[in-house]
Amino acid sequence: MDSWSSVMLGVLQGLTEFLPVSSSGHLVLVQKLFPGFTQPGVVFDVLLHLGTLVAVVVYFWQRIRKLTKGYLVLLAVGSVPSIVLGLVLRQVLENSFAVGGLLLSGQFCVTAFFCWATDRLKGRNQNMKVSDSFIVGVFQALSIVPAISRSGATIYSALKLGVSKKAATDFSFLLSVPAILGANFLEIVVYRDSVFPIPWHYFLGFVAAFLTGMLSIRITLAALVNKRFRVFAGYTLVLALISLLFTK
Repeated sequence: MDSWSSVMLGVLQGLTEFLPVSSSGHLVLVQKLFPGFTQPGVVFDVLLHLGTLVAVVVYFWQRIRKLTKGYLVLLAVGSVPSIVLGLVLRQVLENSFAVGGLLLSGQFCVTAFFCWATDRLKGRNQNMKVSDSFIVGVFQALSIVPAISRSGATIYSALKLGVSKKAATDFSFLLSVPAILGANFLEIVVYRDSVFPIPWHYFLGFVAAFLTGMLSIRITLAALVNKRFRVFAGYTLVLALISLLFTK
């Protein structure tokens, strides 16, 4: 893989990680549409996710600095469903990335529903409770399936529970931090023998993922405030149609 490919994949990862369109769904779809495309490997994948992780930390740094013990408990509780599902069904979930056709299309349709419904939810002035954080965590666990968007699922579920838009988006993005850390730690442990050496141009992908990740966070927040999530609903429905017609 050359430098240009590293940058382009970093851009794709950064944009789709936080926009409610599913980054993993895009990867599966690209692999299905272009059989010659192969993933660069675990090391590059980890670096791209670290780029988006740094984007969240930088963007929400002021919020992170003020986290209380109570809020850390909410994040811990919200992370439990993904941890349990990821550990118990790891092999099954890895095989799910080979899906196509109706199954992949259906997953994109679920994401489209979340985006469409989000625009119809006003949210209330309710803060996140422990029970809310667990339910949102269950919705985050759904996004382990390739074409279901993590941000789409978590923001929708939080608003459905009556949490305010500000609290819903803060929790959704901050909940991504332990999710990304946990997933990448597991990959490093499982594939530790292939981690080093790291080609220098892989870091171009890291930078691209970081910069576009910052941009996609801003776009997602603006779309939620201005009730433009239906744009993402339309986009993911198009992906669902493409998946149905052109993949197996």
